Amino acid sequence: MIQVALVFLGTMAIFRTRGYLAPAFGILAVVLCISIEIAITVFTANDQQEIGIASSFATSIFAVVVTFMAMAAISYALPYQDHRTKAKKTQFPYLVVGIFLAIASFPIALIAGINGGATAATTPFILCALGAAYCFRIHTQQKAKSADDIIKSTASKVKQRRPFVLFLRSFMLRKAYIAGPLSCAAFIPFHPAFFRRIIGITFDEFISDPAKRLLGPVIALGDPNDYLPSHGAAKVYQGDDSWQDKVMEYINYSSVILLLEGDTRGLSWELEYIRQNVPPQRVFILTYAKKFRIKGLFWGTNPRKDLWPGFSRILEQAGIPALKDPGPGVVLAFSDDWRPYILSESAKRGMQYVQAISKQLGSDLSPIEAQPLD
Repeated sequence: MIQVALVFLGTMAIFRTRGYLAPAFGILAVVLCISIEIAITVFTANDQQEIGIASSFATSIFAVVVTFMAMAAISYALPYQDHRTKAKKTQFPYLVVGIFLAIASFPIALIAGINGGATAATTPFILCALGAAYCFRIHTQQKAKSADDIIKSTASKVKQRRPFVLFLRSFMLRKAYIAGPLSCAAFIPFHPAFFRRIIGITFDEFISDPAKRLLGPVIALGDPNDYLPSHGAAKVYQGDDSWQDKVMEYINYSSVILLLEGDTRGLSWELEYIRQNVPPQRVFILTYAKKFRIKGLFWGTNPRKDLWPGFSRILEQAGIPALKDPGPGVVLAFSDDWRPYILSESAKRGMQYVQAISKQLGSDLSPIEAQPLD
């Protein structure tokens, strides 16, 4: 089962370098690898009554290497796709595959347990459970509504757009994760919460889920490098020549703006525009919680390492007074003259950030008159 997971994920990585999400190629690679291994086993069994552990291991390695070489050849035979400009959607039946893995995990684990005991049954069951949870999680991305869809549907119902939250962040730190929230569902194999707990969630998802409950719909500009709409805020995807117009539109009509610390030119431009066009009472700066990590090969580093000095320069460029590093888990609010101050600190959960913001705003989340969104 570990070999199957390695082949599937490795093939997906190969095709992503060519701009393809291509889960179908991952499945094809698994079938090819298993077929090669079976064929070698059958031919060698004619000369050996029993294949030893070493021979079996060598066969598996050979099958994996040949499969990767074949998949690499196929990927480079296909035309390169710039996924940054492609529509963020796929017709692959992730839901069906997830259901299949969930059902198949029990007989696979049973067969492995009969041959190797309880320990042998654990690995395939966990891999199938993770695979099913991953597919169910991707399925939610497939059916996710865009930011514009959410705003327009609300406007058509009440003739006024419900206050929405705009979440702005740097794409450079999109790989910073924290363990998903601990809940009963997080202990259920095959449930997306199980996958979130083990693999982790980004700050986008960390803050957007509680913000939706207390502040209203959360929208954000999507990273062009996404293959599918990412979890968390509802996304809208724009090209390099049009994203600023869309952000200006969202800034002008949002009721609350949440800005995550970062150090990129895009974030600098956004903050300067906000400083000139938005009341300071509607703007909040967030810092990463202490347990966030940028995942490495063996360990992770906190995304806040050496981040604040660059972000502090961005604040100064926007005309906001310099502020020493407030630490992790902080919500910064602004006075009428754009002087930042600490609203809350040491937050560990997304809800703690949002509760501090909600308390600060009180009932001052007035609807916005409906205007056409192009």
